[in-house]
Amino acid sequence: MKKLLLFTAASAVSLCGAAETLDFDKIVHWAGEGPNKAALVLSPMPRAGQPDPGSPVWGFRWADGETPSGFDMLCAVASASRHLAVLVQFTGDMGYTLDGAGYSPDAAELISNLVYDFDGAAVDEHISFGFYTPNKSMKQTSAPGGDTPALVSEAIDEGKDTHVVMHPLNAEVYGYPAYDYDWWSLDSEACPVPAKYYWNAGWYNGYWSYWLGDADLDNFAYSGLGMSSVELHDGDVHGWKYNDFGGASSDEWSPLDYTHAFASTTGIDAVGADSFEAQQTTVYYRLDGRRLPQRPDVPGFYIVVSGSESSKIMIK
Repeated sequence: MKKLLLFTAASAVSLCGAAETLDFDKIVHWAGEGPNKAALVLSPMPRAGQPDPGSPVWGFRWADGETPSGFDMLCAVASASRHLAVLVQFTGDMGYTLDGAGYSPDAAELISNLVYDFDGAAVDEHISFGFYTPNKSMKQTSAPGGDTPALVSEAIDEGKDTHVVMHPLNAEVYGYPAYDYDWWSLDSEACPVPAKYYWNAGWYNGYWSYWLGDADLDNFAYSGLGMSSVELHDGDVHGWKYNDFGGASSDEWSPLDYTHAFASTTGIDAVGADSFEAQQTTVYYRLDGRRLPQRPDVPGFYIVVSGSESSKIMIK
């Protein structure tokens, strides 16, 4: 198997961790409508003591004549999905960056428990953004000052509804963005099921790398463009993998998870549910990942998902 190599933005190194072929027919969680389709694959890095959640997969559809970007797909999927939460920032000519991403039974709950360490960010010597005085050498035009915590809190609150947190300290407002993503963390102990709430954010300690390809994941290649600049084509597969500079992340992609059985039983159609407890139902899937409308009466093997647990059963 090929390993993830160190790379620069100019290099397009192919990568295959699980050597899988993505099957669009197995995707359970979809956003958008139309005949064209693409897939989004996420590879979170577990914290110590967390199980590997696999690489959850989402699908995205769009109509003929539309030209969505990788950024459009990411936001559409996050907004429609109960399981995906993202932090994005407008950074300038390249458009938006993915600064943080979370995977959990309840994305709104995850976002509610995001914590921003302003004191740490303000003295981080790696960060060139001037929180109190504009860094004119970086073409920063203004500074948020003591309003920073309130601005971040407001962005987090707004993100609870859309599952997309728009970083407020961006290039559009300040001329230069605050690359402070290392200071956005998750108070995981406050989450209902701490072990099942995944969050990775970073820039100097790690970052989300962007990979492009098709259904054959052997063809995955590191993107030299930002997601705002990548136009989607029918059959595309986009991958996001968190890379920890401390060496904690794996070189390989975890096996694809089409049903999100680890996180929850429900898909995009349940986004309006009031709580995770409301999703505690039993759902049946064929072995190819297709969801069934009711308990199957045809003999054979099936996957049954109840709450956050899944198992294989045989119906005689």
